[in-house]
Amino acid sequence: MANIKQEAEMVKKFKRDHLYNCTILENYSVGIDLIPENIKGLYDLYGDAKYLGTKKIDLILIDEERTIIEVKERLNMESIGQVLSYQILYELQCPQHKGKTKLGILCKWLDPILMPVVKEFNIKIFQCT
Repeated sequence: MANIKQEAEMVKKFKRDHLYNCTILENYSVGIDLIPENIKGLYDLYGDAKYLGTKKIDLILIDEERTIIEVKERLNMESIGQVLSYQILYELQCPQHKGKTKLGILCKWLDPILMPVVKEFNIKIFQCT
């Protein structure tokens, strides 16, 4: 379960440490243009009243390149899967950045078992201490 307050504090600290040399976008929506018009706004397959297409990238760091960042208290397989999915959705939405976006995960706790996976996908870890 996500600790929203903890993640908000991590983002605040990250912005304080990185804002001096880049722009940071928060909660950047992606994917909405991929949904056919005839099903937008419907319930999802499980009957949850969630708006289809509300996928949001936690942070995009913009300097000489763009880095998509997922924020989680702990590095886990969910955070890796999310940041990989966000990269695909972002590059579909912004094709001018296809193949140029970098990936990152902002977390407080690392999982050493997942470090080879992070390395394989070239995901930068921003550890918040």
